[in-house]
Parts: sequence; C-alpha cells; structure tokens
Amino acid sequence: MRFVLGEILKVSRDRNAVAALYKAIVLRFIIGV
Repeated sequence: MRFVLGEILKVSRDRNAVAALYKAIVLRFIIGV
C-alpha cells in the first residue's frame, strides 16, 4: 500500500492532478450533504 500511495503522491505533484482530486472531494462532500 505504501508503494501505491507513493506513486499517487508522485503523480499528485502535478497541480492539475491535485486540482482534480480537490474538485472530486468537494463535489462528493456537497452531494453527500
């Protein structure tokens, strides 16, 4: 699992990837509530 998380973190260094993750999380929170 740690290796997988490491790979995800490496990819997340791209601001686009981070922005996409944030949007997905925010949308889930809004829809969830």
